[in-house]
Amino acid sequence: MSHKLFFVEHLPRLGTILDYGCADGKMAEALAGEEFAGRFSFGSMALFDIDQQMLDRIPEDFWIWKFREEQPALDMLAQSGAAPYPSAILFSSVLHETYTHQPGQMNDLWQRVAATGVEYIIIRDMFWQEGQKGACLGPTRSLTEAGLTQLYKEHLTTQWPSLSAVANHVQFLLKYPYVENWQRELQENYFALPDLRPVLAPLGYEPMHWSHHQVPFIQERIKTDTGIELPFNTHLTAIFKRKNLQS
Repeated sequence: MSHKLFFVEHLPRLGTILDYGCADGKMAEALAGEEFAGRFSFGSMALFDIDQQMLDRIPEDFWIWKFREEQPALDMLAQSGAAPYPSAILFSSVLHETYTHQPGQMNDLWQRVAATGVEYIIIRDMFWQEGQKGACLGPTRSLTEAGLTQLYKEHLTTQWPSLSAVANHVQFLLKYPYVENWQRELQENYFALPDLRPVLAPLGYEPMHWSHHQVPFIQERIKTDTGIELPFNTHLTAIFKRKNLQS
């Protein structure tokens, strides 16, 4: 959870937070918990997810605004603009899904987000940059030993033309633990997220934090399961600040 909540050390005090694609609300629950008492605070929390079953899993006694429709959630965020502390919208491991399934609608989404006047856009997701140095990793004996050969063959049937062979292989090493939702995982491009700096700049947002990196526990899991030491950065954490906002 600490990797998901990376922004706490950068933004210790916020007003309204909208968790976009909140799933079961565990991140909001963690932010309101004792672990962050004294070093992080927020005024109010709003959760948006199109999956009603996920929203229903959030405890009723957890004081929070829940939305199944996007526009009311964004409207609430816009209304918080006069609050004494800056507002933020959080996209945690959701943008690769929206860019996979709705790539033609993403520019409109960013326009709607910017129209709220939200001060900070917080992003955590998987992210790939072509040209990273490292060997091209093909099928190895370790995949067979780990019992992953069949999953790998199935993965190869859903290649993404926009990605190199290396990136598609790295995707598999990130995907294979999620066998329970395997067909859904196969339909997602983990590296669909583009570089958002040129996307958000015209809308008035600039990065105050940008980190393309490896996630140690994921690297260790891959090494333990397959013997492969992955030499690539696979994840991004970023915070975009509205340009006219005082630091």
